[in-house]
Amino acid sequence: MNIEVNDVITLHNNEKHLVLADALYNDQKYYLLIQVTEDEENIKDHFKIVKEKKDTSQTILIDVKDPNELDAVGKLFKVDSE
Repeated sequence: MNIEVNDVITLHNNEKHLVLADALYNDQKYYLLIQVTEDEENIKDHFKIVKEKKDTSQTILIDVKDPNELDAVGKLFKVDSE
């Protein structure tokens, strides 16, 4: 599965998130996500940064929780507020 900016994805916990931005850091792909409502009409105030892990048959997104990694990767994201 290819994940693109502006895609709405459903995580393993059935929460839906809008992909706001992506970045590459140390040869690792990261995404900035914001949670959306079930009907995908409104956003919630829940942001998260995840990193991509490709398996043979699927793409797995892992929450970034390490403070140092969050700090380094978080600086790479720039979201246009149009």
